[in-house]
Amino acid sequence: MDNSCGQNCPISGNISRLEEQLGEYQAQNGESHREMYSRLNALETASAVIKVQYDSIMQKLDELAWKVGDLEQKPARRWEAAVGALIGAVVSGLAVYFMAKMGMA
Repeated sequence: MDNSCGQNCPISGNISRLEEQLGEYQAQNGESHREMYSRLNALETASAVIKVQYDSIMQKLDELAWKVGDLEQKPARRWEAAVGALIGAVVSGLAVYFMAKMGMA
């Protein structure tokens, strides 16, 4: 406080009270800011953890999609192999039949 009015200043009590209140408010604001930044830091940390978990889930989902696609193709490949073997057997049987008819066998 500036003592330019001297000892008998009529507003010196008010100024002293205001200075004390200002100090209290500044202390409260400092604490509030520390708490706010602490919470913000906790949120940033939690967000980073969630991102890592999300990335891991997405990677596993991609792997599962690839495995499901592979499993979907297996019956089709087996069917194609069975049809190919059947066609080969029919063609071989027809060839043997026609050779036998012609007297080659």
